[in-house]
Amino acid sequence: MPTEVWLPLLTLILGYVGSLLTESRRDARLAQREEKARTDARALASADRRDEFQRKTLLELQEALMVVARITAEMHSEDRRGFKATGQWTGGLHSEGLDQRGQAANGVLSTIAVRVLDDRLRATVDEFHKAATHAAVIARTREEAVEAMSVMTNSMVRANERIGELLRSLY
Repeated sequence: MPTEVWLPLLTLILGYVGSLLTESRRDARLAQREEKARTDARALASADRRDEFQRKTLLELQEALMVVARITAEMHSEDRRGFKATGQWTGGLHSEGLDQRGQAANGVLSTIAVRVLDDRLRATVDEFHKAATHAAVIARTREEAVEAMSVMTNSMVRANERIGELLRSLY
């Protein structure tokens, strides 16, 4: 076969194979870019959902802290009235309705607190929760209850400050 015939034929075949390989590599790169874009979009959507869940959780936590603080203050006032009337600290013995509200509020606070991602905030909420329980139920003297109320108040202030920091960081 003369060179004038097979050389153009060989060039045509090699050009065709080369273009197939180039097209194949181009398609592979395009598929990789599209997969990365999908992965990035999923990661962004997941982060957005996590941030929104955390924002809602922090707002619910703030409300739950206020409810527990309010009920604990009511219990403390009831204990003080009992002390004034009898001269004995009757901590932990509250009216049935108040006691039930306190249990419900503490349950809600516990449920919400475990959803919080921030370790420092969870530790502060735990400190608040322990102090509130101590003030309302465990304290056996007036002084012990007053000290627990002070710890509860201080930890609530710190928790609210931390919640504010976290909320601002989500925006």
